[in-house]
Amino acid sequence: MHTTVAHHADTNTAAQRAVSRVLMLTALVGLLNTTWRRCREMHQRRMENRPDSKPEKLQVWEDEGGQSQMPESPG
Repeated sequence: MHTTVAHHADTNTAAQRAVSRVLMLTALVGLLNTTWRRCREMHQRRMENRPDSKPEKLQVWEDEGGQSQMPESPG
């Protein structure tokens, strides 16, 4: 089958567009992947540098020799 020059140019242009689209999507995926890794690394570093939580306050109950934690009732 004989193809015209115009048809051949259209096919070549469509192929170039498809290749361009694939390259742009590949670049976008690479950029998103790099951004995700950087954010994850930063988050992990922040969590590692975060101070430990404070220990819970020790409660003393009446039967253990301490004062009652309940306020005195008016009476």
